[in-house]
Amino acid sequence: MRRMGVTVQTGELAIEEILAYARLAEELGYDGFLPTEESGKDAFSVLALAAQATRRIRLGTAIISVYTRTPTLMAMEAAALDRYSGGRAVVGLGTGGPGFIPLGHGIPIVRPLTRVRETVAIVRGLLGGGRFSFQGELFQVRAFQLRERPIRAEVPVWIAALNPKMTALGGEVADGVIYNLLPVAYVAQARAQIAEGAGRAGRDPGRVTLASLAVTCVEPGDPEAMDAARKTVAFYAAAPTYHHMLEAAGFGPLAKEIGAAWHARQQQRAVDLVSRELLESVSLTGDRGRVRQQLQAYLDLGVYPIIYPATRPGRVAEDMARAIRLIADLAL
Repeated sequence: MRRMGVTVQTGELAIEEILAYARLAEELGYDGFLPTEESGKDAFSVLALAAQATRRIRLGTAIISVYTRTPTLMAMEAAALDRYSGGRAVVGLGTGGPGFIPLGHGIPIVRPLTRVRETVAIVRGLLGGGRFSFQGELFQVRAFQLRERPIRAEVPVWIAALNPKMTALGGEVADGVIYNLLPVAYVAQARAQIAEGAGRAGRDPGRVTLASLAVTCVEPGDPEAMDAARKTVAFYAAAPTYHHMLEAAGFGPLAKEIGAAWHARQQQRAVDLVSRELLESVSLTGDRGRVRQQLQAYLDLGVYPIIYPATRPGRVAEDMARAIRLIADLAL
């Protein structure tokens, strides 16, 4: 199977379309199906159905927020998914975006490093079997045991990161770190941050997967497809949390300009500011040679790409399939 995954925003598709997409990804040789969880379908319901619709592909979350569940519930869901799927579960967790958690759930994002650290510790402890206790700053678990264990005692846990401290925490406590919009020029810095955290815990940094969502344009010759890719990149590039990575890739001033336009509610101007150079630097966009080059650069650097199709209005299911077929073909 190909060392790549695929993601999907579940609110844009019917469940039948999502399962068809998961089956296609498996047929094409991808080794991971990792849906997002925002305001669409909850991730574990989708993954439970995907466990019945597929046979080999890993099934994970990219990501669930540590503010929307207790660590114990997350461990219960992960254990159930691992059993449903015959040992294919991956838990991808993180804080979630500022527009999702405070606005959608009414929960402030406070002490994110502590919350992620404690969540990982509790999830791992409960999945390991036996009675587990934990006394943290935010969570306490007292001699608690899951009635159903996962098939595997060590279900992989990945954490989403953008800033150096969270990335280092991934190196310290997680099996993988999930980025988004990762420029090739920033991979070495991300690796160094993972190594820093791994060193604190006496772990081998080479055993920590560095993954990234990879925005994919389905048809660079189509203006509507390019616009969809630009909108996706503009949305993320507008957030200050991405600016240090874009600075490393040579797009610092442009990222700030995009952010200023977006937050002034001039969204079309922000989209128009996304240059072809920026788009091709942080996504799988361009002619087939350019996309193959960017994809190969990720693979050569040991990055696990998670294909994130940028879809055209009214053509979501078609474009999801088109994107993963395109990348599978180029990865031969």
